[in-house]
Amino acid sequence: MYRKKAFLFVTWSLLWVIVPSPMADTLHTVVVANTSDWQTGTSFSKDLSRIKELANAISRHTQLTLKLYEISGNHLTRNKVTSTLEKLSVESNDVVIFHYAGHGGRASNKSSPWPSMDIDGGPLDLDKVRITLENKKPRFLIILADTCNKFDDSLSPVWSRGGSSSRGTPSSESYRQLFLNYRGHVFAFGAKPGQSSWGNSEHGGFFTEAFLNSLNKDLASANPNWHTILKRAEAPIEINNTVQNPQSKVNIQPAKEGVVQPTEDACYYFYKPGGVLCCRSSSGTTCEQSKITEEECPAGGWFMKPGGVLCCRRPTGITCR
Repeated sequence: MYRKKAFLFVTWSLLWVIVPSPMADTLHTVVVANTSDWQTGTSFSKDLSRIKELANAISRHTQLTLKLYEISGNHLTRNKVTSTLEKLSVESNDVVIFHYAGHGGRASNKSSPWPSMDIDGGPLDLDKVRITLENKKPRFLIILADTCNKFDDSLSPVWSRGGSSSRGTPSSESYRQLFLNYRGHVFAFGAKPGQSSWGNSEHGGFFTEAFLNSLNKDLASANPNWHTILKRAEAPIEINNTVQNPQSKVNIQPAKEGVVQPTEDACYYFYKPGGVLCCRSSSGTTCEQSKITEEECPAGGWFMKPGGVLCCRRPTGITCR
């Protein structure tokens, strides 16, 4: 009897030792950027750096284990991107983020609004990226692409891009609300079909900057909302005599009991002169309070350069923030 009890004790002890502890959920982040391009590589590098910073912040605030996959420079090929995506080992409660900063376009006979990446080895349709990642069945999937979406069978690159500054002090609770409480997907792209996506070496992509600004604003609020984040990021961007209209699609559901389904934002967002973001709805138009005073610039002197860079025209010349 004593030996039997001892044997059982040892057996249960061994079971206790060998049973693995629960694995932490994972944040898979794939960042793809054409950083070696001689014309716009510095712009794409800016986007790459900011998305990597975002991934690290999400991991830090949510305790998701970060697995970062960077494909850039001379390593950026069609085969490298497709093989990286196909090899991802994704569990049912994981989060996947994919971001592309680089040249792109679309074939003239394409019906989907999604663009294609123009990379070494041939164009890679972002529809294929979406299908590959959806088949991995993550809890939450985010796909962002700051790239042109022009009707051009040759996918010739367009080489000017831009941005502005971020705002707000994010909270860990807001990170958890956005990245742990929902299942579904968020898809967003820099331009609608037929348009270019613009930027510059100082600020990176106009759309990437707009998305991060909007995300940071909600991360500093008590009730962050994916619908609002993407609607604000869709505000039309005026570039000289053209307009860039980002596009997005949000389809999310609560991932746990007690989480409220977020409501869709009824605003139409736009920038008025001076770079002030406004919301137009059925109840009227409201704008963010401008911190600019006429003492800083003569009346009528404020104007916005491509990318939301605020400038003042004075008799002595033009200065920009």
